[in-house]
Amino acid sequence: MRGLVALAAPRQRILRQVDPDPPGASGPADLGTVLSVPACWLTWIADFTELHGSHQAAGLYPVYEILTGTKFLGNYWDGDSVLTGLRDALFAPGAAVGGAAAEAARQAFGTVAEFDRVWTLISVGAVATLRDVRVAHPPELIRPEFSPDPQLLGAYVRSFASHRYFSTAEQAMTALTHAVGCADAPGGLWERIRAIRALAGWAAPVFPVEPHRRLPACVLSIASRLAPLAAGEPDRQLRAFLTGLPQPVLSATARLAARALPGSADRVDGTPEESIIEGLRVLQLVGTHRVGTG
Repeated sequence: MRGLVALAAPRQRILRQVDPDPPGASGPADLGTVLSVPACWLTWIADFTELHGSHQAAGLYPVYEILTGTKFLGNYWDGDSVLTGLRDALFAPGAAVGGAAAEAARQAFGTVAEFDRVWTLISVGAVATLRDVRVAHPPELIRPEFSPDPQLLGAYVRSFASHRYFSTAEQAMTALTHAVGCADAPGGLWERIRAIRALAGWAAPVFPVEPHRRLPACVLSIASRLAPLAAGEPDRQLRAFLTGLPQPVLSATARLAARALPGSADRVDGTPEESIIEGLRVLQLVGTHRVGTG
């Protein structure tokens, strides 16, 4: 699985191989996917979204389709949330989709709480590897220039940050505890994902890191789900969550934000929480490309 992600082909071709109905398909030969079991799909997206982006937001579209049997018609570049749509499609009372694909996905996750936890864990790897020049990323996956485009990075982070299954600092702390401190039940979904990862090693100098070993990325991933998505929204709960963290953890998270998020590094004279909050304002840039476009 990881070999497929790392070495098979450039990012766009990887997406074409796994997307059951890719954009621009010219005929039956372009249809279908090499993956089918929900746990394999989640393993794929967990690996694909590491390594400085790797078209991670676009990668969520085929995941949505294979897990629900339907297409997601929103546009992440305009701020639409694929993960919120997926959560609603699978678990929203009275609105969940039917069909074999969705039923298999619901069975794989088991509960909506497990859905939320698994996607939080996947988001940790995505956040941890943004603009990380210390890692020799496979050239097939990264943007070679480690793009500083703030709208692009905002869209990457927002693809997970818009998965908002809590709204208070207290709930965020509980989510963080579940991400870093809860053991998986025997046969649980994350345990299966980890087992699939173990079957195929990297043929490149990049190795999987368990989310609980990436504590700053866990914190930043959770914090992003409290950060304002639009200018003028309150950030009271985000501040309460950050100030409730131990100072060493907060400082380490601020260092990650300074590397990964535009604007955060400019607040070196402020407190760690202010630096993180400033960096997360990048979420508000998604959709601003539409301004003045008629």
